[in-house]
Amino acid sequence: MLQDGGGVIRISHNTEEDSTVTIHLDLTKFASHGKPAPGRYLLHLHIWRCAPNFSARKDLYEPLCAVEGEFETETQMELYEASNRGWIQSWAEMDV
Repeated sequence: MLQDGGGVIRISHNTEEDSTVTIHLDLTKFASHGKPAPGRYLLHLHIWRCAPNFSARKDLYEPLCAVEGEFETETQMELYEASNRGWIQSWAEMDV
């Protein structure tokens, strides 16, 4: 909905006070702009998954996975062993 929601969602980040991330939802646009957005995304996802067109899939996925601007400072990626041990270690390190 951030990319295709017509401004129904806006995210702000306050790094000076307490690193709070706030999601602003415009309820006046939700029915007209926000609700159809996931449907359009799922349609594109299905089409590009079924089609043997890697570059089109890449163009769809990469912008959705990108972390940009002020949110880059909050991003940290940890890689774990692809096993039960790695899964448990990842949860333990997140204090879950």
